[in-house]
Amino acid sequence: MVIRTHKAAFGSEKSNPRYTVFLRDQRTISNGVVIGQPGADAQLEQNKVNFFQEFVQRPEFVTRFPVGTPAATYVDGLFANSTVTPTTAERNAAISAYSSGDTAGRVAALRSVADSNSVYQKQYNSAFVLMEYYGYLRRNPDDAPDNNFSGYDFWLGKMDQFSQPGEDVRNDSVALGRVKRAEMVKAFIVSVEYRERLPAVPPVINREHHQGIKLTAQ
Repeated sequence: MVIRTHKAAFGSEKSNPRYTVFLRDQRTISNGVVIGQPGADAQLEQNKVNFFQEFVQRPEFVTRFPVGTPAATYVDGLFANSTVTPTTAERNAAISAYSSGDTAGRVAALRSVADSNSVYQKQYNSAFVLMEYYGYLRRNPDDAPDNNFSGYDFWLGKMDQFSQPGEDVRNDSVALGRVKRAEMVKAFIVSVEYRERLPAVPPVINREHHQGIKLTAQ
């Protein structure tokens, strides 16, 4: 959700959002949430409300979408940044949520766009690849040792290659099937870079099979 929100707000460039920005926002949303404990869902929702209310008031967001922006302009801009053409129902829902364009309306419209099915399906692959770098390697895709987006491009290409027409990645089993076909998680956890972050992990026995797996296009 954090990644989809940043894409809608600031565009679908590979560098958006950066790792430190993502980590800050992710921690805001997860603050105090213990899944399975009483009140977890309510706490998570309140954290989301707080996040979006703060987000639409950030100077960089207001610069992109000034207060008073017409509803259609605001909504169409968010969908365009997400590189999707919404359905009529999705666009109408976001415009309706915008209402008078006050803070609550700007929040509601942004959430409507970020949570729309068109944006969710479009942004899933790129968001998943980005999360592999953030979750396992704790860095931006173009940080050292890559110093460019070739590794990111390679793995996004793999995800796209193993995506099947009509798949609904809101369905966990469908999404997991795509990830397994692309061997995404496996590739990252056997990478040299990740294993070097875990010195207590025994070395991979089958070096011939694994030593060539680096997070680059090679």
